[in-house]
Amino acid sequence: SVNLAQQAGSIEPLLDSFFGFLLRKTDFYTGIADEKEAEKMVMKYFSKYSKQGKKKREDEAEKNRLADEERKRRAAEKRKKEEEEFNRRQEELKSQPKIEEVVDEEPKITEVVDEPMPAADEADKPAEDKKDEEEDNTPPPPGNGYG
Repeated sequence: SVNLAQQAGSIEPLLDSFFGFLLRKTDFYTGIADEKEAEKMVMKYFSKYSKQGKKKREDEAEKNRLADEERKRRAAEKRKKEEEEFNRRQEELKSQPKIEEVVDEEPKITEVVDEPMPAADEADKPAEDKKDEEEDNTPPPPGNGYG
């Protein structure tokens, strides 16, 4: 039956095959004088397994609910434990003396020599660049957007 279900791919083709089998190989449709009796027989077994399926769904839902509550309880316990540990460490830090490094040496004072500073433009450019700028009076080459 598992192979048949896998071959069918879903429940409808499986039911179609089952009822086709009843037609071809049994007197299910031809041996019963009243269609209502056949339908009643099918519904009897449908109801039987439907009740079992409903109970199984309810049991699964309850199992999932209990597992979810347990997971939440564990998470709350873990969070509480972590908060307690954090608070304990904070108290330990507060109670520990603070360590400060004391240096006996006084900082050395260096002499400042007054020297004239070069102008910003002149100080930033090397001497060669200044020569290039002064001597280059040629127009830009053609094709660069200037001519």
